[in-house]
Amino acid sequence: MRAAVIGAGPAGSEAAARLARGGVETVLFDPDLDREKPCGGGVPWRGLAEFDGLRAADLPAREVRHVLFEAPSGATASVTLPSPLRVFSRRTLDSRWVARAEQAGARVRAEKVVGVVRDGEMRVRTASGRDEGFDLVVGADGVTSRTRAALSRRFDEADLSQAVGYYVPGGTDDVARLAFTTGLNGYLWSFPRTDHLAVGACAPLAEGSAAALWREVDAYVGRIDPSLDVATLPRYGALIPALSPASLRDNRIAGPGWLLVGDAAGSVDPLTREGIAPGLRSAALAADVVLAGHPERYPRAWEQELQPELLWASERSGRFFAPDLTERLVRYLDRSKTIRAVMADLVLGRQSYRTLKRRLLRAGIPFLLESALRTARPRWTPRARASTPSPPK
Repeated sequence: MRAAVIGAGPAGSEAAARLARGGVETVLFDPDLDREKPCGGGVPWRGLAEFDGLRAADLPAREVRHVLFEAPSGATASVTLPSPLRVFSRRTLDSRWVARAEQAGARVRAEKVVGVVRDGEMRVRTASGRDEGFDLVVGADGVTSRTRAALSRRFDEADLSQAVGYYVPGGTDDVARLAFTTGLNGYLWSFPRTDHLAVGACAPLAEGSAAALWREVDAYVGRIDPSLDVATLPRYGALIPALSPASLRDNRIAGPGWLLVGDAAGSVDPLTREGIAPGLRSAALAADVVLAGHPERYPRAWEQELQPELLWASERSGRFFAPDLTERLVRYLDRSKTIRAVMADLVLGRQSYRTLKRRLLRAGIPFLLESALRTARPRWTPRARASTPSPPK
Protein backbone atom coordinates (compact mmCIF):
# COMPACT_ATOMS: atom_id res chain seq x y z
CA MET A 1 0.00 0.00 0.00
CA ARG A 2 1.11 3.57 -0.76
CA ALA A 3 -0.18 6.40 1.42
CA ALA A 4 0.08 10.17 1.11
CA VAL A 5 -0.20 12.16 4.33
CA ILE A 6 -0.92 15.82 3.65
CA GLY A 7 0.17 18.09 6.50
CA ALA A 8 3.12 17.63 8.85
CA GLY A 9 1.67 18.89 12.10
CA PRO A 10 1.62 16.48 15.05
CA ALA A 11 -1.42 14.54 13.76
CA GLY A 12 -0.08 14.14 10.22
CA SER A 13 3.40 13.18 11.35
CA GLU A 14 2.00 10.73 13.90
CA ALA A 15 -0.12 9.06 11.22
CA ALA A 16 2.86 8.94 8.82
CA ALA A 17 5.16 7.43 11.46
CA ARG A 18 2.69 4.72 12.42
CA LEU A 19 1.85 3.82 8.83
CA ALA A 20 5.52 3.68 7.79
CA ARG A 21 6.41 1.63 10.83
CA GLY A 22 3.63 -0.78 9.88
CA GLY A 23 5.08 -1.35 6.41
CA VAL A 24 3.06 1.17 4.39
CA GLU A 25 5.03 3.15 1.80
CA THR A 26 4.31 6.62 3.14
CA VAL A 27 4.96 10.11 1.76
CA LEU A 28 4.45 13.13 4.05
CA PHE A 29 3.73 16.42 2.25
CA ASP A 30 4.10 19.89 3.78
CA PRO A 31 5.43 23.07 2.14
CA ASP A 32 6.72 24.65 5.38
CA LEU A 33 8.56 22.38 7.80
CA ASP A 34 10.03 25.16 9.97
CA ARG A 35 7.35 27.45 11.36
CA GLU A 36 6.06 28.60 14.70
CA LYS A 37 2.33 28.14 15.14
CA PRO A 38 -0.09 30.45 16.95
CA CYS A 39 -1.47 28.22 19.66
CA GLY A 40 -0.88 27.66 23.33
CA GLY A 41 1.03 24.45 22.60
CA GLY A 42 -0.13 22.78 25.81
CA VAL A 43 -0.50 19.01 26.10
CA PRO A 44 -2.29 17.61 29.18
CA TRP A 45 -1.24 14.64 31.26
CA ARG A 46 -3.40 12.20 29.30
CA GLY A 47 -1.67 13.11 26.05
CA LEU A 48 1.74 12.89 27.70
CA ALA A 49 0.90 9.46 29.09
CA GLU A 50 -0.40 8.13 25.77
CA PHE A 51 2.35 9.52 23.51
CA ASP A 52 5.59 8.97 25.36
CA GLY A 53 7.66 10.97 22.86
CA LEU A 54 6.09 14.09 24.36
CA ARG A 55 7.89 13.34 27.63
CA ALA A 56 11.36 13.11 26.06
CA ALA A 57 13.93 14.95 28.15
CA ASP A 58 15.55 16.44 25.05
CA LEU A 59 12.29 17.88 23.69
CA PRO A 60 12.22 21.51 24.91
CA ALA A 61 9.06 22.34 26.84
CA ARG A 62 7.88 24.47 29.73
CA GLU A 63 6.27 22.53 32.54
CA VAL A 64 3.19 24.24 33.97
CA ARG A 65 2.37 23.38 37.57
CA HIS A 66 -0.14 26.10 38.41
CA VAL A 67 -3.14 27.57 36.58
CA LEU A 68 -4.39 31.03 37.60
CA PHE A 69 -8.06 31.67 36.78
CA GLU A 70 -9.41 35.22 36.58
CA ALA A 71 -13.14 36.01 36.76
CA PRO A 72 -14.83 38.91 34.91
CA SER A 73 -14.79 40.90 38.17
CA GLY A 74 -11.01 40.45 38.53
CA ALA A 75 -11.31 37.85 41.30
CA THR A 76 -8.71 35.11 40.97
CA ALA A 77 -8.13 31.51 42.03
CA SER A 78 -5.01 29.40 41.68
CA VAL A 79 -5.06 25.66 41.00
CA THR A 80 -1.95 23.58 41.62
CA LEU A 81 -1.59 20.63 39.26
CA PRO A 82 -0.55 17.27 40.76
CA SER A 83 1.22 16.47 37.47
CA PRO A 84 2.68 19.01 35.05
CA LEU A 85 1.13 20.23 31.84
CA ARG A 86 3.83 20.53 29.17
CA VAL A 87 3.80 23.53 26.83
CA PHE A 88 5.77 23.26 23.61
CA SER A 89 6.97 25.62 20.95
CA ARG A 90 5.13 24.31 17.92
CA ARG A 91 8.27 24.76 15.82
CA THR A 92 10.23 22.34 18.00
CA LEU A 93 7.32 19.93 18.56
CA ASP A 94 6.39 19.71 14.88
CA SER A 95 10.03 19.33 13.82
CA ARG A 96 10.53 16.48 16.27
CA TRP A 97 7.40 14.69 15.05
CA VAL A 98 8.48 15.03 11.41
CA ALA A 99 11.87 13.55 12.33
CA ARG A 100 10.11 10.62 14.03
CA ALA A 101 8.13 9.99 10.85
CA GLU A 102 11.34 10.02 8.79
CA GLN A 103 13.04 7.64 11.21
CA ALA A 104 10.07 5.29 10.86
CA GLY A 105 10.58 5.22 7.10
CA ALA A 106 8.26 7.94 5.76
CA ARG A 107 9.56 10.13 2.94
CA VAL A 108 9.11 13.85 3.59
CA ARG A 109 8.48 16.22 0.70
CA ALA A 110 8.46 19.98 1.27
CA GLU A 111 5.79 20.53 -1.37
CA LYS A 112 2.43 22.24 -1.33
CA VAL A 113 -0.50 20.03 -2.28
CA VAL A 114 -2.90 21.94 -4.53
CA GLY A 115 -5.33 19.17 -5.42
CA VAL A 116 -6.63 15.80 -4.30
CA VAL A 117 -8.93 13.83 -6.59
CA ARG A 118 -10.28 10.33 -6.83
CA ASP A 119 -9.78 8.99 -10.35
CA GLY A 120 -9.81 5.22 -9.99
CA GLU A 121 -7.07 5.74 -7.41
CA MET A 122 -6.35 8.72 -5.19
CA ARG A 123 -4.23 11.32 -6.97
CA VAL A 124 -2.24 14.07 -5.27
CA ARG A 125 -1.15 17.14 -7.23
CA THR A 126 1.46 19.59 -5.98
CA ALA A 127 2.42 23.17 -6.83
CA SER A 128 5.63 21.87 -8.40
CA GLY A 129 3.62 19.95 -11.02
CA ARG A 130 3.80 16.52 -9.46
CA ASP A 131 0.74 14.30 -10.09
CA GLU A 132 1.05 11.03 -8.22
CA GLY A 133 -1.23 8.11 -7.44
CA PHE A 134 -1.77 6.59 -3.99
CA ASP A 135 -3.93 3.90 -2.44
CA LEU A 136 -4.73 6.11 0.55
CA VAL A 137 -4.72 9.84 1.28
CA VAL A 138 -4.66 11.05 4.89
CA GLY A 139 -5.75 14.67 5.16
CA ALA A 140 -3.98 16.33 8.09
CA ASP A 141 -3.85 19.77 6.54
CA GLY A 142 -5.62 21.76 9.22
CA VAL A 143 -8.77 23.80 9.52
CA THR A 144 -8.65 25.00 5.90
CA SER A 145 -7.91 21.47 4.65
CA ARG A 146 -7.83 21.10 0.86
CA THR A 147 -8.37 17.39 1.38
CA ARG A 148 -11.55 18.01 3.32
CA ALA A 149 -12.78 20.57 0.79
CA ALA A 150 -12.18 18.15 -2.09
CA LEU A 151 -13.55 14.95 -0.55
CA SER A 152 -15.95 15.96 2.24
CA ARG A 153 -17.04 19.58 2.77
CA ARG A 154 -15.47 22.70 4.24
CA PHE A 155 -16.29 23.70 7.78
CA ASP A 156 -19.18 26.11 8.06
CA GLU A 157 -18.40 29.51 9.59
CA ALA A 158 -20.53 28.52 12.59
CA ASP A 159 -18.09 25.65 13.24
CA LEU A 160 -15.04 27.88 13.52
CA SER A 161 -13.44 29.87 16.30
CA GLN A 162 -10.70 32.42 15.91
CA ALA A 163 -7.64 33.04 18.04
CA VAL A 164 -5.54 36.20 18.04
CA GLY A 165 -2.64 37.26 20.18
CA TYR A 166 1.01 38.09 20.69
CA TYR A 167 4.31 36.37 21.28
CA VAL A 168 5.76 38.11 24.34
CA PRO A 169 9.54 37.57 24.73
CA GLY A 170 10.82 36.39 28.12
CA GLY A 171 8.72 36.35 31.27
CA THR A 172 8.24 32.59 31.41
CA ASP A 173 7.44 30.71 34.61
CA ASP A 174 5.39 27.63 35.58
CA VAL A 175 2.00 29.39 35.61
CA ALA A 176 -0.65 29.27 32.89
CA ARG A 177 -3.22 32.05 33.12
CA LEU A 178 -6.83 31.85 31.94
CA ALA A 179 -9.11 34.87 32.15
CA PHE A 180 -12.84 35.28 31.49
CA THR A 181 -14.40 38.57 30.61
CA THR A 182 -17.85 40.05 30.02
CA GLY A 183 -18.98 39.99 26.42
CA LEU A 184 -16.48 37.37 25.22
CA ASN A 185 -17.87 33.90 24.51
CA GLY A 186 -14.42 32.46 25.03
CA TYR A 187 -11.38 33.18 27.14
CA LEU A 188 -8.01 34.92 27.33
CA TRP A 189 -4.82 33.05 28.05
CA SER A 190 -1.14 33.41 28.78
CA PHE A 191 0.85 30.20 28.29
CA PRO A 192 4.56 30.11 29.16
CA ARG A 193 6.82 28.59 26.54
CA THR A 194 10.57 28.04 26.78
CA ASP A 195 11.54 31.58 25.75
CA HIS A 196 8.31 33.58 25.50
CA LEU A 197 4.69 33.83 26.53
CA ALA A 198 1.90 33.04 24.08
CA VAL A 199 -0.80 35.54 25.06
CA GLY A 200 -4.12 35.59 23.26
CA ALA A 201 -7.87 35.21 23.15
CA CYS A 202 -10.30 32.94 21.35
CA ALA A 203 -14.00 33.14 20.60
CA PRO A 204 -16.43 31.99 17.92
CA LEU A 205 -15.80 33.41 14.46
CA ALA A 206 -18.27 36.17 13.66
CA GLU A 207 -18.30 39.30 11.54
CA GLY A 208 -16.52 42.13 13.31
CA SER A 209 -15.45 39.98 16.26
CA ALA A 210 -11.71 40.11 15.51
CA ALA A 211 -11.51 43.79 16.49
CA ALA A 212 -13.18 43.05 19.82
CA LEU A 213 -10.77 40.17 20.43
CA TRP A 214 -7.78 42.39 19.80
CA ARG A 215 -9.09 44.99 22.25
CA GLU A 216 -9.47 42.30 24.91
CA VAL A 217 -5.97 40.93 24.25
CA ASP A 218 -4.38 44.39 24.35
CA ALA A 219 -6.00 45.08 27.71
CA TYR A 220 -4.94 41.65 29.00
CA VAL A 221 -1.31 42.17 27.99
CA GLY A 222 -1.43 45.48 29.87
CA ARG A 223 -2.63 43.68 33.01
CA ILE A 224 0.11 41.06 32.74
CA ASP A 225 2.88 43.63 32.21
CA PRO A 226 1.97 47.36 32.05
CA SER A 227 5.42 48.16 30.65
CA LEU A 228 4.80 46.24 27.42
CA ASP A 229 4.01 48.09 24.19
CA VAL A 230 1.80 45.79 22.09
CA ALA A 231 2.83 47.67 18.95
CA THR A 232 6.30 46.11 19.27
CA LEU A 233 5.12 42.51 19.76
CA PRO A 234 4.79 39.87 17.02
CA ARG A 235 1.12 39.16 16.29
CA TYR A 236 -0.58 35.92 15.36
CA GLY A 237 -4.01 34.82 14.29
CA ALA A 238 -5.57 31.46 13.52
CA LEU A 239 -8.82 29.67 12.85
CA ILE A 240 -9.76 26.71 15.06
CA PRO A 241 -12.45 24.07 14.47
CA ALA A 242 -15.14 24.14 17.16
CA LEU A 243 -17.91 21.99 15.75
CA SER A 244 -21.56 22.36 16.71
CA PRO A 245 -23.40 19.26 17.99
CA ALA A 246 -25.16 18.86 14.62
CA SER A 247 -21.87 19.10 12.73
CA LEU A 248 -20.19 16.58 15.02
CA ARG A 249 -22.99 14.10 14.39
CA ASP A 250 -22.78 14.68 10.63
CA ASN A 251 -18.99 14.90 10.37
CA ARG A 252 -17.79 13.01 7.28
CA ILE A 253 -14.16 12.16 7.98
CA ALA A 254 -13.53 9.22 5.66
CA GLY A 255 -14.47 7.61 2.37
CA PRO A 256 -13.04 5.14 -0.13
CA GLY A 257 -9.30 5.79 -0.25
CA TRP A 258 -9.19 8.76 2.12
CA LEU A 259 -9.58 9.85 5.74
CA LEU A 260 -9.08 12.97 7.84
CA VAL A 261 -7.20 13.43 11.12
CA GLY A 262 -6.39 16.30 13.49
CA ASP A 263 -7.93 19.71 12.86
CA ALA A 264 -9.03 18.60 9.39
CA ALA A 265 -11.31 16.05 11.07
CA GLY A 266 -12.55 18.54 13.67
CA SER A 267 -10.64 16.75 16.44
CA VAL A 268 -10.57 19.81 18.71
CA ASP A 269 -12.25 20.42 22.07
CA PRO A 270 -14.99 23.04 21.40
CA LEU A 271 -14.63 24.44 24.94
CA THR A 272 -10.88 24.67 25.46
CA ARG A 273 -9.96 24.66 21.75
CA GLU A 274 -7.16 22.21 22.62
CA GLY A 275 -6.29 20.10 19.62
CA ILE A 276 -2.85 18.53 19.98
CA ALA A 277 -3.81 15.55 22.16
CA PRO A 278 -7.10 14.72 20.36
CA GLY A 279 -5.35 15.24 17.03
CA LEU A 280 -2.67 12.72 17.94
CA ARG A 281 -5.36 10.33 19.14
CA SER A 282 -7.25 10.61 15.86
CA ALA A 283 -4.03 9.84 13.96
CA ALA A 284 -3.41 6.75 16.09
CA LEU A 285 -6.96 5.52 15.50
CA ALA A 286 -6.64 6.06 11.75
CA ALA A 287 -3.31 4.25 11.47
CA ASP A 288 -4.53 1.35 13.59
CA VAL A 289 -7.56 0.59 11.40
CA VAL A 290 -5.56 1.00 8.18
CA LEU A 291 -2.84 -1.37 9.37
CA ALA A 292 -5.52 -3.83 10.46
CA GLY A 293 -6.82 -3.80 6.89
CA HIS A 294 -10.13 -2.09 7.73
CA PRO A 295 -9.88 1.65 6.99
CA GLU A 296 -13.67 1.74 6.68
CA ARG A 297 -13.84 1.31 10.46
CA TYR A 298 -12.17 4.65 11.15
CA PRO A 299 -15.37 6.77 11.41
CA ARG A 300 -16.83 4.36 13.94
CA ALA A 301 -13.58 4.33 15.95
CA TRP A 302 -13.51 8.15 15.93
CA GLU A 303 -17.17 8.30 17.03
CA GLN A 304 -16.53 5.92 19.92
CA GLU A 305 -13.22 7.35 21.10
CA LEU A 306 -13.42 11.09 20.44
CA GLN A 307 -16.96 12.19 19.62
CA PRO A 308 -18.59 11.72 23.07
CA GLU A 309 -16.21 14.15 24.81
CA LEU A 310 -16.31 16.65 21.95
CA LEU A 311 -20.10 16.46 21.81
CA TRP A 312 -20.42 17.09 25.57
CA ALA A 313 -18.23 20.17 25.26
CA SER A 314 -20.00 21.42 22.15
CA GLU A 315 -23.45 21.15 23.72
CA ARG A 316 -22.32 23.42 26.58
CA SER A 317 -20.00 25.84 24.80
CA GLY A 318 -22.72 28.45 24.23
CA ARG A 319 -23.40 28.80 27.95
CA PHE A 320 -20.10 27.94 29.61
CA PHE A 321 -18.47 31.36 29.21
CA ALA A 322 -21.46 33.36 30.47
CA PRO A 323 -20.14 35.93 32.98
CA ASP A 324 -22.32 34.77 35.86
CA LEU A 325 -21.13 31.18 35.44
CA THR A 326 -17.43 31.99 35.09
CA GLU A 327 -17.66 34.36 38.06
CA ARG A 328 -19.11 31.59 40.23
CA LEU A 329 -16.61 29.07 38.89
CA VAL A 330 -13.62 31.18 39.93
CA ARG A 331 -15.10 31.92 43.35
CA TYR A 332 -15.84 28.23 43.94
CA LEU A 333 -12.27 27.40 42.95
CA ASP A 334 -10.95 29.92 45.44
CA ARG A 335 -13.14 28.57 48.27
CA SER A 336 -12.95 24.81 47.79
CA LYS A 337 -10.01 22.44 47.59
CA THR A 338 -12.48 19.78 46.39
CA ILE A 339 -13.46 21.84 43.36
CA ARG A 340 -9.81 22.72 42.75
CA ALA A 341 -8.99 19.01 42.62
CA VAL A 342 -11.74 18.44 40.05
CA MET A 343 -10.49 21.36 37.94
CA ALA A 344 -6.89 20.12 38.13
CA ASP A 345 -7.97 16.75 36.76
CA LEU A 346 -10.00 18.45 34.01
CA VAL A 347 -6.99 20.51 32.96
CA LEU A 348 -4.80 17.40 32.93
CA GLY A 349 -7.32 15.29 31.04
CA ARG A 350 -7.72 12.84 33.90
CA GLN A 351 -11.36 13.79 34.40
CA SER A 352 -13.63 13.13 31.44
CA TYR A 353 -16.50 15.45 30.65
CA ARG A 354 -18.94 12.55 30.61
CA THR A 355 -18.37 11.60 34.26
CA LEU A 356 -17.93 15.18 35.47
CA LYS A 357 -21.51 15.59 36.73
CA ARG A 358 -21.29 12.37 38.73
CA ARG A 359 -18.04 13.47 40.34
CA LEU A 360 -19.36 16.93 41.14
CA LEU A 361 -22.41 15.39 42.78
CA ARG A 362 -20.14 13.18 44.85
CA ALA A 363 -18.05 16.25 45.67
CA GLY A 364 -21.13 18.27 46.60
CA ILE A 365 -21.18 17.25 50.27
CA PRO A 366 -17.47 17.97 50.86
CA PHE A 367 -17.86 21.28 49.05
CA LEU A 368 -20.87 22.28 51.16
CA LEU A 369 -19.00 21.31 54.33
CA GLU A 370 -15.98 23.35 53.30
CA SER A 371 -18.21 26.32 52.48
CA ALA A 372 -20.04 26.01 55.79
CA LEU A 373 -16.79 25.77 57.75
CA ARG A 374 -15.36 28.77 55.94
CA THR A 375 -18.55 30.76 56.66
CA ALA A 376 -18.59 29.63 60.29
CA ARG A 377 -14.87 30.05 60.93
CA PRO A 378 -15.12 33.59 62.40
CA ARG A 379 -17.30 32.19 65.19
CA TRP A 380 -14.46 30.09 66.51
CA THR A 381 -11.83 32.78 66.89
CA PRO A 382 -10.32 33.03 70.43
CA ARG A 383 -12.18 36.29 71.06
CA ALA A 384 -15.52 34.71 70.16
CA ARG A 385 -14.91 31.73 72.47
CA ALA A 386 -14.79 34.00 75.51
CA SER A 387 -18.56 34.48 75.34
CA THR A 388 -19.65 31.57 73.18
CA PRO A 389 -19.78 27.92 74.25
CA SER A 390 -17.20 25.73 72.54
CA PRO A 391 -18.54 23.54 69.76
CA PRO A 392 -19.11 19.89 70.69
CA LYS A 393 -16.07 17.66 70.16
